[in-house]
Amino acid sequence: HSAEGLGWLPGQVFFELTKEDKAARIAALGCTHYVDDLPEILDMLPASIEKILFAPSGAAVASPEWKVMTSWHQLPALLKLA
Repeated sequence: HSAEGLGWLPGQVFFELTKEDKAARIAALGCTHYVDDLPEILDMLPASIEKILFAPSGAAVASPEWKVMTSWHQLPALLKLA
């Protein structure tokens, strides 16, 4: 991996073939927060996960319970890291 990358190891990156498998993996990993640009994925996740909809155009329809971000620069504040 390079200095410009995210610093993730191969074992930290997952690809699933179906939306259902993706949602199951997210839940099984015990994620506390999850960002996706697909509202249907966020709908599939357990209520215990903080859902963040990535909507760079601002046009996506979000649930009132979700946080919405239009830029990746907003993520630290949404995660309370800023």
